[in-house]
Amino acid sequence: MTNPEKPVIVTPIGGSVTTYGKMNPTFKVLDLDKEFMVPINMYSYYADLDKANKSGQPTWEVLHDYIDEYEMPDLSPASFRDLALRIFGDMEMAKKFRYNEHRATKHFHANQLEMYCYLATSEMHENNECLHSGGMSAYGRDFKLLSGKIMQHAVDSIIGNWVHYSLGQDEKQ
Repeated sequence: MTNPEKPVIVTPIGGSVTTYGKMNPTFKVLDLDKEFMVPINMYSYYADLDKANKSGQPTWEVLHDYIDEYEMPDLSPASFRDLALRIFGDMEMAKKFRYNEHRATKHFHANQLEMYCYLATSEMHENNECLHSGGMSAYGRDFKLLSGKIMQHAVDSIIGNWVHYSLGQDEKQ
């Protein structure tokens, strides 16, 4: 966290074949560079539950690929940060991203700040601060036990304080 302007990790990469929240099941496939083992592209596949229930079996179809769908030059953390900024500033991009993340389910709400914070942070306390600051802070605050965020507090407690940050030059770490 010494340089919040330099993205170093991407966290939202998984899909789920569950129908949690009445969403279509999905999974993702990554193409990796053979030499450097870095992702080159990522594809989301989904099965339309309405079609599957009518036909008796699911048909897996490509929902989108990240490079084409989001006009990304690559899947680097910097490109995901740029995508997060585009989502934050462009409601149509936010709707497209939310539709894809909700597995082609039509009942969803596109909250640009929530999606930006989801993509731009990798720790729960960062995400919490991002949501509360309107996306203006890269640093977060730990969840407190009595904050109403019991699960987030538990995860923060388990992970521990292995990431050190400061909110100002005068604060000691």
